[in-house]
Order: sequence, then C-alpha cells, then structure tokens
Amino acid sequence: MSNLRDASARIAMALLVLLTAACSGSSQDNRNAFDTDQILDIAHRGGNEIAPEATIEAFRTALEVGADVLEFDVRTTSDGILVVIHDDRVDRTTNGSGYVNELTLAEIQELDAGYNYTQDGGATYPYRGQGLVVPQLDEVLAAFPGVPVNVEIKSSVALGDIPQL
Repeated sequence: MSNLRDASARIAMALLVLLTAACSGSSQDNRNAFDTDQILDIAHRGGNEIAPEATIEAFRTALEVGADVLEFDVRTTSDGILVVIHDDRVDRTTNGSGYVNELTLAEIQELDAGYNYTQDGGATYPYRGQGLVVPQLDEVLAAFPGVPVNVEIKSSVALGDIPQL
C-alpha cells in the first residue's frame, strides 16, 4: 500500500508540473502554449519513426526536425518511479521482458531502449548498444525545459487515489 501511496503522490506531483509547464507559454504574454491558431506538430512518442520511441534521443530528434510539442506516456515502476514508456511491458521496445509495474527503476534502466528499433525491416538496428534507456519523467522534463508536452498517464493507480492538489 505504501508503494501505491508513493506512486499516487508522484503522479499528483507530475500532474502539477505538467499543468504548470503547459500553461506557461512565453514569459512575455503568459499564454497557454496550446492556445494558438497555428497547427502544432506533435511528436507522438517522440517521433517513433525517426528514433527509438519515448527516449531522450527521440524527443531531441523530433524537436530538431520541427516538432512543437512532445507527446508521451507515463507508467509507474514497482518502486513507484514515473518512467516514460508507452506499453505496459518492456518487451516491444527493449531487450528485456516483463511488466513495467513489476520491474524496479534499476531493472528498467539496465535495458537497451534502442535494441528493437529498425528503419529497414530488421536488416540493421542502429541504436543497439548506444546507451539509450527508458527515461524517467523528471529527466525528460529537465532535458526539454519550456517545451510543451502532452502526457498520457497510464498506471494502475486509480484517479481516486491521487491526493487533492
């Protein structure tokens, strides 16, 4: 139950951080970054066609090619840490196996998040062994300050368990 409370508190804090980030447009006019008449280029999972999805590298590459917003999913590890990963299992995007919520952060960060990425149907895997990891939410936010984000919280924590802000 303690892990559930810890996870709930982390998710609540993340929501507060994300709400603050999304609503803090430019410092000059303090508008919401999403309140615009312009079409926004949203990098789904960081542009999973141009780099291993939901990695710092994918987000960096997406911004370099013109993305306006980063989109990603957040899940909780067994030790209550928020990590950026779409699937409930690590199997598809890493060299590991198992459910995110049954693995510790240390176990997840031992995995190669570039292992299964290929652009040529499996002929080559250019990101294998390049040090890409499943990032923590706070690492992504720190790496891209001021960049608008769209976050989907995927967790076993019920919304009723999230403390009031």
